[in-house]
This record gives sequence, structure tokens and C-alpha cells, in this order.
Amino acid sequence: SPNALLTLAINDEHVSSQAVNIPAFQDTAQFVFENIRLTMGMHDLRMSLSGAVNTSISDSVRITPRPGDVRINEFLPSPNSGDPEWVELFNFLGESIPVNVLSLGDGGQLNVLSGEDSIPANGYLVISEFDLEFFECDVTADTWPGFTNSADEIVLGDSHGNRLDSLHYNAGWHITQNASMERIWPDSSTTELNNWALNVTGGSPCEMNVATPRPIDLMISSLQFTREFLLRGDEDSVEVLIQNGGYQTSSPAALVWRLDGLSGSIPIPPINGFDSVSAHILLEFHTGGFQPLQLEITTTGDGILWNNLYNDTIPIGYPTGCIAINEIAPTPVESQPEYVELVSQDTAMIDLAGWSIRDAGQQRHLFNDSLVLHPAEYLILTASNALDSYFNLQNIAVIVPESWPTLNNSTDSVVVLDAVGHTVAQIGYNTTWGTNLNASLERRALWLPGQNGENWGSCLSPEGGTPGLPNSIARLGYAVVFDSISIPTGLNYVTPISISVDLTSQGHFAESGELRLSIDGRLILSKTTPEIQFDDMTSQTFTLDPITPGEHQLNLIYDGTSTATLDTNFWVGVRSQDIIINEMMVWPDVGEPEWVELLNRSTQSIPLNLLGISDVSHIAWCDTITIINPGDYLTLVQDFSQNGCEAIVRSWPGFGNQSDAIRILDRTGTVIDSLAYHAEWNLTQGRSFERIWPDSSTHSASNWTAHPDYGSPCELNRATPPAIDLAILSLELDTATCRTDTESNMLLKITNLGYASSSTGEIFVSIDSGMTYTGGVTLPAIPAGDTTEIGYALTWDSPGNHLVHCWLEVSDDLYLSNDSLELNAFVAYPDPSLLITEIMYLPFPGNPEWVEIYNAWSDTIDIANWYVADATDEAWFDIEADSIYQIAPGDYAVIQGEGNPTIEGAFVLPNFPNLNNTGDFLSLLDPLNNVVDSLTFSSAWGGQTGISLERIRLTDAAGNPRNWSSSIAPAGATPGAQNSLYLVEIPTQLTLALTPNPFSPDGDGYQDIQQISFSLPFESGTVSVEIFDVLGRKMVTLASNQPTPAIGTLAWNGDWDFGDDIRMGIYILKFRVDDQQGHVYERLVKSYVARR
Repeated sequence: SPNALLTLAINDEHVSSQAVNIPAFQDTAQFVFENIRLTMGMHDLRMSLSGAVNTSISDSVRITPRPGDVRINEFLPSPNSGDPEWVELFNFLGESIPVNVLSLGDGGQLNVLSGEDSIPANGYLVISEFDLEFFECDVTADTWPGFTNSADEIVLGDSHGNRLDSLHYNAGWHITQNASMERIWPDSSTTELNNWALNVTGGSPCEMNVATPRPIDLMISSLQFTREFLLRGDEDSVEVLIQNGGYQTSSPAALVWRLDGLSGSIPIPPINGFDSVSAHILLEFHTGGFQPLQLEITTTGDGILWNNLYNDTIPIGYPTGCIAINEIAPTPVESQPEYVELVSQDTAMIDLAGWSIRDAGQQRHLFNDSLVLHPAEYLILTASNALDSYFNLQNIAVIVPESWPTLNNSTDSVVVLDAVGHTVAQIGYNTTWGTNLNASLERRALWLPGQNGENWGSCLSPEGGTPGLPNSIARLGYAVVFDSISIPTGLNYVTPISISVDLTSQGHFAESGELRLSIDGRLILSKTTPEIQFDDMTSQTFTLDPITPGEHQLNLIYDGTSTATLDTNFWVGVRSQDIIINEMMVWPDVGEPEWVELLNRSTQSIPLNLLGISDVSHIAWCDTITIINPGDYLTLVQDFSQNGCEAIVRSWPGFGNQSDAIRILDRTGTVIDSLAYHAEWNLTQGRSFERIWPDSSTHSASNWTAHPDYGSPCELNRATPPAIDLAILSLELDTATCRTDTESNMLLKITNLGYASSSTGEIFVSIDSGMTYTGGVTLPAIPAGDTTEIGYALTWDSPGNHLVHCWLEVSDDLYLSNDSLELNAFVAYPDPSLLITEIMYLPFPGNPEWVEIYNAWSDTIDIANWYVADATDEAWFDIEADSIYQIAPGDYAVIQGEGNPTIEGAFVLPNFPNLNNTGDFLSLLDPLNNVVDSLTFSSAWGGQTGISLERIRLTDAAGNPRNWSSSIAPAGATPGAQNSLYLVEIPTQLTLALTPNPFSPDGDGYQDIQQISFSLPFESGTVSVEIFDVLGRKMVTLASNQPTPAIGTLAWNGDWDFGDDIRMGIYILKFRVDDQQGHVYERLVKSYVARR
């Protein structure tokens, strides 16, 4: 059986073990470890034997690739001076190969490579003569074989000296300096010349060889246009040849094109290896000039992408006639350079790059400037920049070509060609085209043929030419102009406006268009005109709605093939008496100005610059844009402003002191108001004359009167009653008592003190400056001098004092000070609110009588203007309203008469009712004389000198005698505090309890006092308590007919009447109570004295 364990470790890692039999002495046994897989490189092996014999042996092994595992893929035997030679290897294995298992030579000695680098699986490595800083996959050989330029051998071996790959190159390989030799097919023979290709770009180290076919390599080989040359607006089918340089069939692809901001694509079917297809794309050329065209193949799996792009610049010509020759100067004055004027006839911009001009000869003279010509823009081609000194060419495009064709004076041609050599404009002139040798030849009409001699003539301009300007003999094709406009005079803001306009055509062609009328920048109306022939006229009329007074800007635009504009201003005035003369100061004090006050009685806002003021001979127009709003005043003043509502009028007419005329007129000529005053008016220096009635005649002297002082500019005249003046005369509530659960009606009495009927308005009410009753009652129109009564429903959120504020909102009310009124309203408190709880009707001599009240309401009550009264006095005693008399909920308040002492916190009431000592009537009343609480008491109820009469239960009626009794407080009363007899509920039966029982009155502080607690089934009474021993002897009297409330407590400390300490034992307590109504209750209970 096995007697040892044989173990194999590689690189110090356990690999495998097997149990073995140690052979006999001098015998040999062989053991095999199978399926041991070693990676490329050097490995340390250790074999250990343990068991009957312990021994080990170590060795190393280098694993090298097999021939064909790694191959020579590219080499550079003839680099540029200073550059290294190098050889690129390719690893065909799926694992990396360390370089230290390889060697490199030139047919002689193989030099083993060193270092820790590896050739990646299926990857590249460059072995170089010295470091290649710009390669990422290179290593430097310690010993370089040195290859000759023309012929040599390259041998790749392993570290054992075995050849893995080799080649022999010679002159037939056409080795070229700085051109690498690339292997074409990795799987083909290394030694065959036809498997190698020259890479003149310096090589492709560390990547797939350029010469090696990819599986898929789509490329654009060529494209062919159908047309010989292309013009803007053309479309052309372009044939694109697409080749697959790879050896596998490609995936479906797309050919994308981009031209002039547009793009598109067409599908490309799969292409077999080393095959090609033709694709056709239809391109439209919207822009002339040199247009960049880009083609791109998009697909998946393409091995080379740089050849998927194709970029080219396509020259696109322009159609004939896009530019017209409009003027030529072949016979200029001495030293003036020749020139040709071009004008764009196109609707788009034209790129002039690459354009040229020629005469009858064939030499093209290139434009040496590249610019873009806009539609209808002029371009001057001239032989020299000196043309600037003859004509004003500022802001005109000028090009001086590289050379000039030198035009013949009598006969020649002018030809303009675009960048592709296409003729866009040409003429051939002769001496019959013009007779003035020192003037340019001008074209009459651009729409007529340029080659027609009758369409040309000599320039009529004194300068001999019009470069950059309309030709002097030009005939317009389309030209509609405004001939005249008619606007009525005397317009005002209530009359429609009829505006007529005449249009005339001065152009060669008939046209129609749209006529638009705007006023103050706002489009009002538009209409289409009929077709207008050359030299004909059409009349168009607009009828407009009335517009506001003032100056207005009218704008008319004709928009057809041609355009025309007409601007004018016009005035819209006002009617007579819209503005009236309301007050005048024509005889001011020395140093003071004259002035005239105006009143706007219209519904329009009137600009002051519409108006003028005059005497009998001179008109002065206002030059300010101040607005007089409806119902407003404005004073025209001679030379300075005082009140802020004046407008200074320059060139003041200057009115006579005793007689003259005043006129107010507008710029349409309408006299709006006027008057003539004279000596009989009795004008007085320093005092204005006021108009009395705005509606009465301005001319009547009886409608004018002198101001008592100076005057009243900018406000209602002293002599003029207000037109509308609403006033609230009174506010009355329809009920004596307001309550929170009842709606109150408030009656408003409103009158109109003015002389005109008011408009409708609205009445608003707020309570305590709080919520406004929105959507108030509508106030109808009130005729002048009338009074109306309006009812307004009020609801109350809480009881107490409230301030009701009422006001009117009427748009035409001129005086607002009498539009509001306030009313103080008291809302009664629900029962219970304030209760009479204690009465001191028989105080100690010299002390004041008093009454205590309690706030049973849930909120603070202000008792200002409340009353207290007795039975005999007719006077009611008012609590002063200017004092603060507020009682918080659950608080007590004392009302006392004058005298000392004053109870702390008491309300002192002068003339406090004199309460009778034997009994009296007492009541508490709110501000509306509602009795809140009252009672008729007598001395039999309780109370005596210095002892108050207390209410027992707040929930029982004040007039119940059983609910009152004498205070049992030590002070004889409880003013401002809870009563000593206060009771919430009357007990239902008599109860008596001793606590603790037994007790030990030994002075140790523990259970020394026995509490005697009791409750009575009535409001109050007198109580007697006596204690007896078991033999019936009375030991102590604790109370004798002592007044008591329904619930009370007495205490016994263990003392007795005989002076000695009471002994331990059992005692009998006799409890006797009299309800003072003829009923007596007695109880006997035992009291235990535990220790003394």
C-alpha cells in the first residue's frame, strides 16, 4: 500500500498531490502529474515527498509560445534620421505573452527580450531600437540587431532559441525611408511579398494595419452630378458610389447629406465584401455661391470611420436676371474712372464671392471683394476708387475688380458672371443709345429688356451720372402716390367724421392694394382699392365714429406693389357751452394778474391746447397739454400761477377794467362761450365777478355777482349753490331695545341740498369700525331740495355699546363732509348678565352705603350709562360716561356712595340712593332703562349694623327672601369678592361628619383638631353645638344660635369649659339647627378622644 505523499507546487502554490509507494533500495519508480496547465513565462517547480521518506527537489521551467502564436505584423527598417527602427508583433492567443519568453534577431544571434511587459491577448506590441515616446505599446530591446535598409532578415524566436516567425526582405520589397511594411493578411504567410504592403504615412503601430482588410469598411468613393453646372433654384440627382473595402457583408446603412442648413438621408442596403453600390440623392440648391456639402455613412460594425465622411464645396450659380445692369459710364469726363452700376432684382441676398466682369473680350476680371448684395441694393463696379471724388458714394457698395476691362467709347459689351462662370447679366451698347459723350448711359426701366436700345438714354443729371441713386430718366414700374386729402372743418366729438383721399398712379403697371387709416397710432379702418392705371386717379372715403376732443394724428398707408404714406394732423373740437366762463378777474389790484376761470360741463376730458381766449381783437392760444376733466375747474391766468390749478396763457389779450368782451373758442373755430361786460355791471377792483347759475345765460348781468373778498378760482363759486349736495340728516333705530337675536331697522333721512337731481348711489354701514356691510342699500336719485327716508337692516354680533357709522357714495356729490353720520347704539344683554349680589344698607356710622354686582356674562361688560335706583327717590343715578366702568366675566364690582372709607376698586357714584335701614327697593338698569336685576329687601332678610345682606345663590331669583341672609364673614361683608354664604346648590338632606374620629388633642401636631362638617337642606339658619360626657354632663359649648350658610364647618380642639384637660373617652356631640322658618333639626353623634 502507499507509504508516502508526493506533492507538486508551482510558484509556491500547491497544485496537486498523490499517494505513492516508495520503491525498494536501488529501484526506480516514475510518477506522472497530468493535465497541468502553465501560462507563458518562467515558473518555479517544487516536488516534495513526505511519509516514510521526507525529501524534495526544485527546478524551473520557461513556457514559450508555439510557432504561429505570435507573428511579425509590421516593421520599419529605414526610419528618418534620429528615429528608431521597430518591429510590431501580434499575439494570436487568447492570453497575454510575456516579452521575456521571446527573442529577436536578424538571422544571426537571437537576443532574448527582458522586462515585465506582455503582449495583450489578441493585441499588439512594438519592439523598438530605443524608447518611442509617442507609442503606447512599445518596449525597448536591450540589444538591437540593426536591420539594413535594402535587404535583411527579421527573426522572432522564443527564449530557448526556437524560431517562431521570420521573413527576408530585399530590394524587391521597395523599402522606403520612413515607410513601414504592413502585413496584409494576418493568417497568410509571413515570407510572401504579396502579403506585405508599404505604408507611406509612417506606419500604424499598436493598431490594426491600414493594409489589413477590415471585416467591414464602408467608404464614399466618388460622387457625380448630373448637370454640368448648377444654378440657385435647381435640383439635381447626385450619384454617390459607396464601396465596402472589407471582406464581410455590411449591415444596412444610411447615407446622410447636409447642404445649406438642410439635411436628409436615404437607406443603403447591405454591401458584400469588396463590392460597391451606387446611391442617388436629390439635392435642391436654395442659395447661390460656394455651398459646403457633407455626406456621411452611418452604420454599425464599420472598422474605419474616417472614410465614412465626404466633404466638398459646391459652386452654385445664380439665375440670369437676378442682377440687372442699370447704368454704364464708358465715356466719362477726363480723369473720371469708368463704372458700371448693378442693381439686385432678387428677393434674396446674393453672395458676390468669385464673381467677375468682362467686356467683348473673353478675359474675366475678378471681383476682389467678397460681399453680399441685398434685394434692390445698388453695386458700383469701377476702375478706380477715385470715383469717390466725383460722386457721393457714402453707404453705397463699391467694388474695384482686380483689373478693369476698359470699355470702348462707341461699341462694346458688358457681361457679369457669377462664381461658376454663368452669365447673370449682359448688354451690348453702341453710339445710338445716347448722345451725350460726357454723361453715363442710364436704363429707363428694369422690367424692359436690357438689350433694347430704346430702354437706354444719356443721364440728365448735372453730375453726368447717378451711381447708387435712381436713374434720372428712370420710369417707375409701380408707383401709387397720395394726391390730396379732405378733412371737414368744425369737427366736434359727437359728429361722425368723413375723410376723403385721392390716389394717383405714376407707375407703368396697373396695381391695386390695401389702404389703411390709423389715428394716433391705432388702426381704425382698412379697405382694398380698385386697380389704378397709369396716370389715373381713385377717390376713397372713410367714415369714422366720433372721437375725443383735441389734436389727432392721422396716418394713411397704401400697401400694394408699391407703397405710399401720408401723415397729417387735425383738430376735434367741442360744442357750445361745453366749457363755460365761470369767474373772471379783469380788474385786479396793482401787481396782480388778470384771470378767467373755466368750468367743464361736458362728459369729455378736454385738452387745454384745444382752447383759446380772446378779447374783441386778439386771440391767445393755450400751449399746455393740461387736461380739464368733466366737472373740473381750470383758471387761465395772465403770467403766474398761485393755486396749482391755473394754466399760464402767453400773449394774454388784456381785458378792459369796465368793459370788454371775453370769448372762449377752440381750434376748429367754434366759439364755446362768450360774454360782453360794461360799466353797468359795476365791476370792482380786486374782486372777481362770479357766475351764479351754470345753466343760465352767460350774457345776463343778473347771472353774475361780485365776490365778497378776492375770488374763488378753482372751486365752486361762493355765489353758486352746489349742483348736487347729499347730506344725511339723521339716523334713528326703530326699536327702543336692540337685541342680538332680533334684527334692527335703522332709518336714514337723506336730503339733496343742491339744485340738480343726483344720480343713484349706495349706502354703506360699518359697526365699530369693523366689517363693512358690503352690497349696501341702493340710494335712488334724489331731486333737488327733496328728502328721502331709507331703511337699513342691522344685525348685532354681541351685546353692549356699539358705534354705527353710515356713509353715502354718490359719484356726482360735490360736498362729502355731510355724507356721513354716526349713531351710538346699545344692544341689551341677555339674562343673566349683571346680578345684585350684596347690599350694605346699614353701614357703621359715617361709612358709605354700597351695592355689589356680579358679571354673569361670558364677556366684559362696560356699565357706563347704567343706573341704580331705590324705591323712594325719583332720580336715576348716572354712572359718568367719561370714566372706565368695565367688569370682566366672573368678576365683582362695588358701587358706593361718596364717603370714607372708599372700598378698594369701587365705583364711587355721586348721589348714590339713600337706602332705608328697614328695607327698600333696589334695581339695576341698562342705558335703555331696561331692568337688568331688582329686589325689594327688608331687614328681616338679614343684615345689621356693619353686616351686609348677602345673596346666597346666583341662580335663584333676587326677590326670594330665602336667597338672602346676613354675611357671616369675619369682617361683616365681602365687597368685591365671593359671598361668605355663596352656594351653588342646596343640599338635599342634613349631613354631619366628624373628622378625624377619634382624634388625639395632645399637641403633637397630628390629629389634634376635630372638624365638624355639616350641610343643611335650606339656604341658611342658626346652629348650636354642645358636647356632653357619657354621664350627660355638658363639657363644652362650641356654638349657640350662630348664623350659618347651608354648608359649614366648626372645629373642636379638645378644650372644655372646666379648664382641666379633657380625659380620654367617649363624648356625645349634640348638633341643633334652626331654619328660622319654624323648623328645628337635631343630631347626636359620638366623638372619641383617644389620648390627652
